Amino acid sequence: MTYTSDIVQMILAIAVILYYLFIFFVWGTNLTRICKVKQENKIAHTLIAGFLLYYLVFECVALPMKIRGVSVTSLSWIWLAVVGVLTLLSIFIHRRYMIKMLAEWGKFFEDRVKYIGTFWGMTLLLFMLMVTVTPVTMGVQDDSYYIADVTTSIVTDTIQQYDYSLGSLQSSFYPMYFIPMYPMHGAVIYKLTLLHPIIENKWCCVFIALLLSNLIYAQLSLKVCKGNEKKSTQLLVLLMFFRFNYILWGKAASTFFFFRISEGKGILANIILPALLLFFWEAMEKEKRFGWLVVELVILSAFSISMSSMFLVSVSLGCLMVSGFAVKRDFKLVLPYAACTVPCIGLVIVYEALIRGIIALPIM
Repeated sequence: MTYTSDIVQMILAIAVILYYLFIFFVWGTNLTRICKVKQENKIAHTLIAGFLLYYLVFECVALPMKIRGVSVTSLSWIWLAVVGVLTLLSIFIHRRYMIKMLAEWGKFFEDRVKYIGTFWGMTLLLFMLMVTVTPVTMGVQDDSYYIADVTTSIVTDTIQQYDYSLGSLQSSFYPMYFIPMYPMHGAVIYKLTLLHPIIENKWCCVFIALLLSNLIYAQLSLKVCKGNEKKSTQLLVLLMFFRFNYILWGKAASTFFFFRISEGKGILANIILPALLLFFWEAMEKEKRFGWLVVELVILSAFSISMSSMFLVSVSLGCLMVSGFAVKRDFKLVLPYAACTVPCIGLVIVYEALIRGIIALPIM
């Protein structure tokens, strides 16, 4: 591996963060425009939907290449081509919509500058705290996997074919981590930019996960407070305070909820499950078309990020469905419910077949 100077790494980290925000915004407009999302939700919903769509598309590209034994270098260049084509296509189709949305949000920002300033201030404060204490929270099993497995793949130029603890070529893919390709995205970023996987994961992914998580909580706060921005901002700050203090009384388990927010389980706890609640809520109320579409997107993206989603998302979705049907008592909900349930059942079946050896995928 090649490691550039610290200053260069910091510049690359900022550039990668801006790249993520730009791509999420561009890709997310495909959903917010089609579904005609209301103005007050556009920026937040665009970024959240873009994040989910980005990693789902990466999963669809990377998993077949992993099975076929394609190198990380080849995956990186192919992914660059996919991102380039899809981004340019999205800009060409939705460019006027994007310009209009940014102009409208500029006016929205001027009217609510103190609320948005509070949001960004708290988010940046938490981010600086998390980055500062990152070395203290590294070294546990999953954390080692996220860094060591990616580094091993970079050094061997293979996609998860070598055991990161022993360095030996595996006979078959490890079933517990077979499906989610989210960790390999760090390897792709390194191949394209030379940004070290630790910096990409512990800085870039931490910031993006924290920002999107706070956006989701901000939207949920608005719903709880019925659109009252002053009360919703106070509730959001209170939620941030409790999330920060959770580390003080939650001990080891709480690191997933805060300091290890960039890992699969951290994203599951901080983005996937809150987003599932938010968009299910919206699907049951106003944004039906967008809500159900993004609920489906949340489910599929969850499986591409963390294997723990197999059961937690399914159980959470089941609870939401029972509650929603009890309130609405509308049999028209059967169709969207079924559409959301099918991928949950399908992925659980595949997962069980993998860990029981019914499906065996030898390394080519």
